[in-house]
Amino acid sequence: MTRSWSRLHMATFGATACAATAMLIAMSTSGPDDAVNMEVEVEPSLAVEADAPHVMAPFDIQSMFAVSSPNTISAPDASDVALLLHRVGLEPECVTAAGISPAEVSAMVSNVYDYLVVNPTALASVDSDLADCRAICDDLNSLIRSGTASQEEINQHDFAVADLASLQSQQTSHLANVIATAEAPLNTSQKDILNSIRDNRRWNLPIAYLTKDRTDQQWLDLRAALANERISEKWGETPDAEAQTLLSSVRAEAPVSQAIASLSSSLSAVEFAWNQALEPNPEE
Repeated sequence: MTRSWSRLHMATFGATACAATAMLIAMSTSGPDDAVNMEVEVEPSLAVEADAPHVMAPFDIQSMFAVSSPNTISAPDASDVALLLHRVGLEPECVTAAGISPAEVSAMVSNVYDYLVVNPTALASVDSDLADCRAICDDLNSLIRSGTASQEEINQHDFAVADLASLQSQQTSHLANVIATAEAPLNTSQKDILNSIRDNRRWNLPIAYLTKDRTDQQWLDLRAALANERISEKWGETPDAEAQTLLSSVRAEAPVSQAIASLSSSLSAVEFAWNQALEPNPEE
């Protein structure tokens, strides 16, 4: 900023301060109502001119000392809520497979809304810091692997790795809080099924089959049996008998059979409740 700019604003502030002082003196010798709409004359030497003459507005002591109202907290965006629900494995297909009713779904979505009102930027801030830290670690790793890293860069890498672990822990904690808040209306059985689905998503199988935990070999066998059935149906061939026996056994398991039934009968209703709960409330 130039010196002339500073003097200009200092002069303006001085004029305003003088006017405020005069008004406070006037209020001490007369009633406060007499001073509310009083115009204060300011010496011409205190008036500031820029490109055009400066016009002094009527001085309002109430507006000068008025206390602003608290900022209104805006509701979270529906797309942010939906994204967070998907991120923690609470999209319609998953909650339907867990046997969660439309009413419970509405309560879950509402809880996540409330969580984001109280914690609007906490998770996003950790996500951003984690991405930056991961990029720094990657750059330093590249230098170390290439043999061109200095001792200072090696030391920086050690600190960055520690920071990365700390941020990952914070992110996990935030997501766990979101899950706990959203699942508050649910019973233990429903929560257990949702946990199984989250843990088993890495196998990339239809959600109904993810409702029960298995060994790695059992997952591989199940995936192969489903692939055999899918390809056989596509080409009009007879599926492998052993694969069909395995699938029949798996589909008879209580959590799997219940998930298949729920997805068949309730998914549309759950999706409707989920989307309705994401709609902004016009009364808020």
